[in-house]
Amino acid sequence: MLAIVVGLVGVGAAPAADDRPVEVISAKKIKSLEWLWSLHSTMTFSPDGAHFLLGEARPDGYVHLCAYETATLTRVKCLVRLYKSTESHHGPLDWSDDRLFIQAGGFDGAFIGWVNIQSWQEPTFKEIDGLKQMRFVKGKAGMNPAWDRKEGGLYYRGVGEFAAMYFEKDGVQTKPFKFGEVAIAGDKYIWYTEIGEHTAALRYLDRATKKTDILSKGDSFGVHALTASLHDHVLFVRTEYSKNPNPRVYAYIEKRGIWGPVYGPASDGEIKFIRISPNGDRALVSVHDEKHSKPGRNRHHIYLLELRWAQSEAK
Repeated sequence: MLAIVVGLVGVGAAPAADDRPVEVISAKKIKSLEWLWSLHSTMTFSPDGAHFLLGEARPDGYVHLCAYETATLTRVKCLVRLYKSTESHHGPLDWSDDRLFIQAGGFDGAFIGWVNIQSWQEPTFKEIDGLKQMRFVKGKAGMNPAWDRKEGGLYYRGVGEFAAMYFEKDGVQTKPFKFGEVAIAGDKYIWYTEIGEHTAALRYLDRATKKTDILSKGDSFGVHALTASLHDHVLFVRTEYSKNPNPRVYAYIEKRGIWGPVYGPASDGEIKFIRISPNGDRALVSVHDEKHSKPGRNRHHIYLLELRWAQSEAK
């Protein structure tokens, strides 16, 4: 069972429940799985949030991207299979309408592509061989794909350089964030992390004014995973450099700033990744269980959180 700390600000006592801008009202363990790497980030929600995908390594030599019903946690079917290898990382996914964006390949050779999964709920749909049917971004290389629904383009991190976040639309590639690692498109803002001297720091770009704001400098804590809903509900995995090295989930709230922890630390491992649903009412969390892991066979526990945002924070 996970140890949950909700609403603590600094080292003070928890505020009254009605003062919480966001709280976890339930946490359900979906399953435990084995993964090559200590980070499991191969998961995402469907555009309507009714389903989610998990990447699952199987003995058949493939990584299967399998859909679950969010309400019941029931596995429906596997949509895409990817080849598994000792150098295969298989990073984050993003699901937009009929396309599933996929990061595959190793850290130094990761590539970004997408497959068409139209009519996946039809009985006649058969699991897609991802690498045979995948189309690629310009140059193929990339990590951390995130589709911008308002702009109709894709953000992704470049490979083979210190850090650079690209945006590709209609075959044209630009570099909006020189030192970016992850970018997530919300309604009013583009949320992103920037690589600094120590670790990733949190930023956002205002769509209307094109101005950026610094939310953290990366000197007191690190941001190791970032997620945002279509309505700018923002959660991130934060690791302290001093007092509490075990990662926790925090939120960024307009007019209130960084708030939390919302969730964590985990009693059965270390929180590594989080992905929020499009409307912000659910989140997937992966926890690395180092105690029960072996080289090349890392144990991960996957949880589904149900979230309640205060009315004043609802977008």
